[in-house]
Amino acid sequence: MTQENKTEEPAVEYDLHIKVPGEMRTLLKDAADLAFRMGDIPKAELVELMSLFIGWGLSIQKKKWLDRMGYG
Repeated sequence: MTQENKTEEPAVEYDLHIKVPGEMRTLLKDAADLAFRMGDIPKAELVELMSLFIGWGLSIQKKKWLDRMGYG
């Protein structure tokens, strides 16, 4: 395949709506501020915090699966 035939597909982002109890909203906003101050996320926004949590969750899930399969 030549360089001219290679095309990079643009990154696709999807909206994800999560319902949280009202009493958790303040806690999540504080967590987003803390994660931002610690340098874990680029902006102190809930969407960034949720992306971080999803990434961590997938990482934990992958590690558990690899451990279970004997690769960990």
